[in-house]
Amino acid sequence: MSSCEAIELDAELQKKIKGEAFNRVISFYNDHDVLFQAFHDKLGVDPWFLEHFRLTFKYRNFQFKLAAIKQFLSAYPNGKVITADRHLKRFIAEDRLVFQEEVQTNQKKTKVSKEIRYILGQWKPRYKQDKQDLLLSVWDDNIEGIDKRFGALNSSMDKLLNRAVFNPRQELPSETSGYRSQNNVDQVIACYLLSVKAPFHFLRFRKELKNLFNRLNASRNDLIPEDQVILAYFQAAQFSLYVYFIRYRAFKRFFQKSNYRSVSFINENSAQQRVVQYAAHQTGVKTIGVQHGAIYPSHPAYMYGEYKTKPILPDLTFVWGEHYWNMLVEFGGYSNKQVVTSGRIPAVNPQHKKHSDLTIDKKCIVYATQPQPDMNLRKRELKTVLNAARLNVKDCYLVLRPHPAEVEDVLFLEIANEVGFTDFLIDRTSDLTSHFEAADIFITSYSTVGAEFVPYNKPLIVLDFLKSDTVNYISQGVGIPVYEEADLIALLARDLPNIDPEAHARFTNNYFYKNGELAVEIIQEEIDRL
Repeated sequence: MSSCEAIELDAELQKKIKGEAFNRVISFYNDHDVLFQAFHDKLGVDPWFLEHFRLTFKYRNFQFKLAAIKQFLSAYPNGKVITADRHLKRFIAEDRLVFQEEVQTNQKKTKVSKEIRYILGQWKPRYKQDKQDLLLSVWDDNIEGIDKRFGALNSSMDKLLNRAVFNPRQELPSETSGYRSQNNVDQVIACYLLSVKAPFHFLRFRKELKNLFNRLNASRNDLIPEDQVILAYFQAAQFSLYVYFIRYRAFKRFFQKSNYRSVSFINENSAQQRVVQYAAHQTGVKTIGVQHGAIYPSHPAYMYGEYKTKPILPDLTFVWGEHYWNMLVEFGGYSNKQVVTSGRIPAVNPQHKKHSDLTIDKKCIVYATQPQPDMNLRKRELKTVLNAARLNVKDCYLVLRPHPAEVEDVLFLEIANEVGFTDFLIDRTSDLTSHFEAADIFITSYSTVGAEFVPYNKPLIVLDFLKSDTVNYISQGVGIPVYEEADLIALLARDLPNIDPEAHARFTNNYFYKNGELAVEIIQEEIDRL
């Protein structure tokens, strides 16, 4: 009879691995920054800062896996590890490893071909500019033609619908979404791909990328094993780098042919938006980043203070509160002139929808899930919440609020079956306000929606198994910590815990709505000064 035993790393070890992985990735760049800067000077972009975000999480997860394997082999001296990951042989004796071939499919090629056809089908001969500022708007953030994240700023800017191109985890906009009928990023890319210069740019990029890889590989044997893994992950991202470069050239051409003063966006330091920054900077267009989620000390998209050569950053980044201003200036590598505290932009005409099953007589527990990079931690959190709800089902009703990136229920149902509990609601219908109003208790780990819940003056429970307090909910007195499953079971079994109104008010002021309803005016005034 076979048995299954979970291997869990203790909180301190996980915290140590996270910190070391974050720093190791930065050190790799610092050791090779001359090569990356030479590439930037020739091609206009630094490929490291297009891939380092994903690379950081990928390398960190590898170190988590390696630590778990070492723990297993220590406990079972005759044990073997069956794996397709050949990087492990740099750290584990090969006689303890049994390698199997990774299953390859043609799905990626098929999807790429389909997307190329989709993009080319968006081609338009002309683009009409009406205003001097441009809003790069995430296409599915639009509600009845208004970008919910930019509120009243919608009326003062032209809007270009934006999406992450060639992202295998995202479906193409449907015919009924309204995406095709509006100005969108695919039209920008299609015009570039059909231009005379595109093939020559492509060939030059291929040549210089090959040269960069060759120069990095020349010192491979001198690298420590950890850096060899980082280099392998970076080189494995070659397809993505081609995508980013095409997007960069497309936007450079777009800005050269238009007359925009500025371009504003969220998620500004992600690869697909960073190339827009490069293009804008090189054509005299100012770049505006607007905070859209929590920023914390080890966030690879914002923390550049330890890099010898900093990446390109927005001319202005608007943040929700003084806490985030201090973090970016002190640790992120931003200058104090690049960061402005504006508060969060109030929503305009937000949808107000409520699931029919959300009206209940029991204590309502809303859990904001999120697709954490660490799958083991993500499963543990789900299992903890579902099991605690199961044991308190007579008095509590659990509602899962999936993150927008969690488009399928497979993982939720898998954990539910494992726990033996299905009496809960997965609610993608209700808007955030309805969830806040219905919730007697709100549960999160480090999701931004936890901060949005604070002004409601209700209990906020923070799943903090690694004892990292990522967003400072606990240290600021607005979050009730859960360090293990027993904590949550006990919390749900008792009466609603009291909250500290003064701590909630301080948190709201410092972390979130620093300037309240003035946010739009502050942002517009700062843009006008550029």
